[in-house]
Amino acid sequence: MINDNIVLELLKTNYMFLVDDNPKKVFIFNGVRKLYESGIINTNLEFESKDFSLFFKRYNINNIENIFNICLEKIDISKSIYLIQYDYYFFLSIINIYNILPNKEKYTNKIKELIILYFKNTLDNAGKVGHISQLVIKTTEKLNILEDILKILSESSQIEYEHFNQISIWQDTIIKNEYNETILNIIFDIRNNIRKDKIKVIKYINTDTDRVNNFKNELLKLRDKINITSNIDDKYIDEFLNYILELNEKFKIDNYTYSDANIKENNIIELLIFINKDISIFEDFCLKKWNGYHYHRKAIENLLYVFNNIIIDNEKATVLTYTISKIYPNLPSKINYPVNTLYTPQFELRIIIDEIINMFINIEKIYDEKVYDNLININNLDSDIKKRLQYKRNKLFAPIKIIKKNNKYLIIDKYDNKKDYNKKYNKKELKEKIFSKINKKDGIISRIVEFSHLIEDIKNKQITMSHPYLFEDEFENQYPIDKNLYISCFSYTVGKENAYAWWKLYGNKTKFRLTVKIEYFIDSIISILDKNSNEDIELYIGSLDYKDDISNNENECDFFDKRKDFNFETELRIMVKVNTPSDEKIKYVNGLPVLYKLNIGNMSIYKNMSVNHNDIIFHPYDKTLLCKDKEAMLKIIKQNLNKK
Repeated sequence: MINDNIVLELLKTNYMFLVDDNPKKVFIFNGVRKLYESGIINTNLEFESKDFSLFFKRYNINNIENIFNICLEKIDISKSIYLIQYDYYFFLSIINIYNILPNKEKYTNKIKELIILYFKNTLDNAGKVGHISQLVIKTTEKLNILEDILKILSESSQIEYEHFNQISIWQDTIIKNEYNETILNIIFDIRNNIRKDKIKVIKYINTDTDRVNNFKNELLKLRDKINITSNIDDKYIDEFLNYILELNEKFKIDNYTYSDANIKENNIIELLIFINKDISIFEDFCLKKWNGYHYHRKAIENLLYVFNNIIIDNEKATVLTYTISKIYPNLPSKINYPVNTLYTPQFELRIIIDEIINMFINIEKIYDEKVYDNLININNLDSDIKKRLQYKRNKLFAPIKIIKKNNKYLIIDKYDNKKDYNKKYNKKELKEKIFSKINKKDGIISRIVEFSHLIEDIKNKQITMSHPYLFEDEFENQYPIDKNLYISCFSYTVGKENAYAWWKLYGNKTKFRLTVKIEYFIDSIISILDKNSNEDIELYIGSLDYKDDISNNENECDFFDKRKDFNFETELRIMVKVNTPSDEKIKYVNGLPVLYKLNIGNMSIYKNMSVNHNDIIFHPYDKTLLCKDKEAMLKIIKQNLNKK
């Protein structure tokens, strides 16, 4: 019969004696390792968790709760913090037994107390521990005392390097899976105190290697001093004696600890997710001299998290872009890596800052103009990036080209010099991507339409587009008529602003202006690519940029620039390039092929347009247009919509 004392001793025993497949040896060398008899080294510490119900069943032990209570009385937490010591396994056993107790809730508070005491002891002995039990960490999370543990760490003047690493793991888990603002705030306090040297991070050093090497180096220095004293000079003898005293004091210091310079660098990188709390973190990041591409990757990852998940307010965004504007001109040019040759990528602050600028462009939030002006005014900033910033600043949709291949959609940004041609989207992803570029997602746009064309389009599930040959602008209407490029013009203006200019240029008795939500407009426009696949369609969409000086339009992208004389239009333009036109869809006006009818698979643009009399604007300056004419046109439109 196994008595309680024997059970207690077994619970303190190295777990490798209790399970056949456990390692032959557990040791520390640049982290915890397990060495199997086969010689294979493994860092997995799953052996800490054990189902003790099998153990108790095997030895026919029934008084489990009694054993557990004795363990609680006997445990010395101050000794359990050291890996592979008796008390280390004893504490693991207590947790493992707790996990199989039928009335475990009765002891939950006691386990919490022991875990908190465990962490306090690791802090009191920072630099001597070298390992934080993964079972303790898992139990900390399971019992929801992570906040308590982090508060203890935040109040300490020094922490173990293992604490530091675990904080990084918790931070990653929180921001990627289980967001908890309270815990993140405590982590920020800890990291910020490390940055300001209010908390020191102490790292364990293996005594069998580093301490011996340090001592050897000191002895070599001592030998040199002894050689000097052979001159029997009082001056050198005094110097020698002083050195002996210094050496003696040096080895009174605990040689298990030292400060790791990389800790500060890792800490700054991880602090980047908190720049919304303290923008000086970014300034510190930019001032450091970095060496290592892993820092480059992690910096971009953390900054992406900030822009995708955390709202940076206007004040901090202004400071951030101002800081960038001062740093950017002095940054070295991008490294031109060899093509088709192996190379080691380097940390490049310029690329990271370019990514930040792209983030300002791509996020939904629109900042004050000053935020964008700080970046636009950088002299050596890429001209295409400046252009995209100007679109964002002015709340416009930067032009993109969309093509469809093999049931997938590809997007090419006119001013995005990265041009990720390999990225493919399904329809839902495409819509989300387009919406991420539109700054007026919930807005309404308008379009002046010819009554007969609208009725025909509704009946045939089409949208009619015009060749630039028909346009008023002389820089647009010179485009060769034999090129199959067709355009449809919409406007962000839905009221009566600049009404006279609108109707003077585009109005007649049978034209009127309709409105529709951008969301429905996008649904229908995307469907052009689905319903006209045989014609090899290239679809362009974007806001127009109004300029002082432009030349004749020669290529597709030129049609998104227009003279400032037309800026009252606030135009959102749709354009298609038909590479293989269908003769049946071309419509001739006065013998010229100036209209093209494109099938649409989604009728949202028509079904959801407002056809109420109060929402439609007819030609306000045509005195021959009678009320009965308006009522007749509206009635026919409604009748045709009801048939669909």
